[in-house]
Amino acid sequence: MSQDIDFTRLKEIRQELGWSLRDLAAKTDVSPSYLSLIERGRTVPTLPKIHRICNALGISIGHFVDDVPPSPRVTAEQHESATFHDSYARVTILASPRDSAVSMFLFEIEPVEVSSDRMITHPYPEYGYVIEGQLKVVFDDEVVIASKGDTVRVEAGRPHRFLNPGTTQSVSVWSAPTYGDGIG
Repeated sequence: MSQDIDFTRLKEIRQELGWSLRDLAAKTDVSPSYLSLIERGRTVPTLPKIHRICNALGISIGHFVDDVPPSPRVTAEQHESATFHDSYARVTILASPRDSAVSMFLFEIEPVEVSSDRMITHPYPEYGYVIEGQLKVVFDDEVVIASKGDTVRVEAGRPHRFLNPGTTQSVSVWSAPTYGDGIG
């Protein structure tokens, strides 16, 4: 069983940079009150919001997980995950060593054609492999639908969002290079 990603670490990270809630809000277009709710563990941020927060702080989602010592094996109990309610997605961090060049995620999306209209952008490329179902990746200028066995590449800085156009859960594994002191 996996653990939940601890987004309450946001306060510590923000304060290490000497930023107020208003400073972070101005850089992310996320209200100070919503950021406070995240810091107090009262809400899980949406996937687009956590990407904006991480990009503004120059970190990655890996800063919100326990640093698992380097090992040839990471057990299921060591995985940390979060469900992003607005996008019907669950992200599980499969490997997040901060001293590694690559990180891996399991991305599960329920079969709902509803998602945030906001695109995600990050300063690193990522690659995904569809294990089950279908994955729809919407870019600003094209739509890619990947099925079981397909690989998808998202270029660094390219706005995108994920949807599940199928009738069963979409499951994919993603890899991304390390960003900042954490994972992509």
